[in-house]
Amino acid sequence: MSLSASRIAQLSERLDDAARTRRTVPKLTDEEPELSLADAYKVQWSLRERRLSAGRKLTGLKMGLTSLAKMKQMGVATPIYGFLLDEYCVPADAELAASELIHPRIEPEIALVTRSALQGPG
Repeated sequence: MSLSASRIAQLSERLDDAARTRRTVPKLTDEEPELSLADAYKVQWSLRERRLSAGRKLTGLKMGLTSLAKMKQMGVATPIYGFLLDEYCVPADAELAASELIHPRIEPEIALVTRSALQGPG
């Protein structure tokens, strides 16, 4: 069963508020155990729309669960993806206060900048 549009909006608002106030929230699946991947993406896109409406700029996309071992561990069949905003960008020589983060950790990422937008199905 898919989540209603109003429930998707409620969840994205909660995630947005938590990020802005730097506080943790329980996993969405704790409250919505039947949350599907399609619904999770709808919540993510709703959150993205909220941030863009607040004046943030889209700077890229992020891939997750790209290794077969991690996909198997998490119970998914394909990698997942998300969005990156200007507010997430930090210059290489800048300091970042851990107090401004919810769960500070270091995770290596590979970033690519393309000359033009990529095209593909969907």
